[in-house]
Amino acid sequence: MKKINVIGLLLTVLTSMSHATPESFGSIDLGFEMISYDEKIFIFGEELGQELEVINFIQHTMSYTAFDNKKYGFYLESSSTLFEEIETEIWNMSGYGHLQKNQLTMSTVDVKLLGAYSVGNHSQLLAGISFFSLNFTRSDLSREAGGDLLHSAIVSGALDSYLTEDQINEADCEADGIGDFDGLGEKGFCPSISTITENKNSVEFILGYLYDMNLGAPRELSWYAQADLTLPIWQRTINTAFGGTTLSRFGGGWGANARTGFRWSIAEKIKINVGVMANYKWKSQISVDADFRTLSVPEINYLNIQVVGGLVWYL
Repeated sequence: MKKINVIGLLLTVLTSMSHATPESFGSIDLGFEMISYDEKIFIFGEELGQELEVINFIQHTMSYTAFDNKKYGFYLESSSTLFEEIETEIWNMSGYGHLQKNQLTMSTVDVKLLGAYSVGNHSQLLAGISFFSLNFTRSDLSREAGGDLLHSAIVSGALDSYLTEDQINEADCEADGIGDFDGLGEKGFCPSISTITENKNSVEFILGYLYDMNLGAPRELSWYAQADLTLPIWQRTINTAFGGTTLSRFGGGWGANARTGFRWSIAEKIKINVGVMANYKWKSQISVDADFRTLSVPEINYLNIQVVGGLVWYL
């Protein structure tokens, strides 16, 4: 009888541990993001692109709601730029060199809605969606020496084989610096543009895994790690240089997220959090035919590494 009681007690303890309910919590963090970003597109038979890094001040918040059934929960997470830094951006074209130089500011907003299913004491499977926005402002556009070479090639007609007859005048404008349309070309008038803004928005599907030592068994010191795969469901780009035309498409890329960090208890149900997050996205070129011309935005490689610290409170 004693053996049966002992076995029954052990089974009860193990069952409660395997389905321990994670605690609901909220958190707020402040820190920095370092964005590495490049664009590439083929135009006039050459590769046009740029690369740069931007460091911004950011906020990051997260909340988790645990359901009563001891298996499921729900995450709401957001990250956004608070203060932007200004960086110099240089556009290069193979065969011509530096075409354009301009000043650039970049900001991000990322909101995630994730459902969680607990598997064991410290692990969860995650699935949900992300609403992501990457925003640019380009100003002080100026043409570089390579832009002069490209402009001369277009004016001379050397690149007309890449253009339709209706596109030649427009191409002359593009030769003024991929947005620095401030000159009078021999084949048409190029309107002046001093500032260009661009917004890249996307809705993405997320599938991930989380290991958190604090799930189901609160500790004074704990660590966590998470990895996600993301696939864009739909994406669009709005650029003031394109007038009222919006470039959009379904799919067209992939991404991956990872985060890790530590939490220390400083009071009952309050902890300090220090973490590192990484977010990578690759998105393919988008092209739209509008007004007898083809508008395109380049393929992009985007990497955002965030270092944050803040408070976590458990409910």
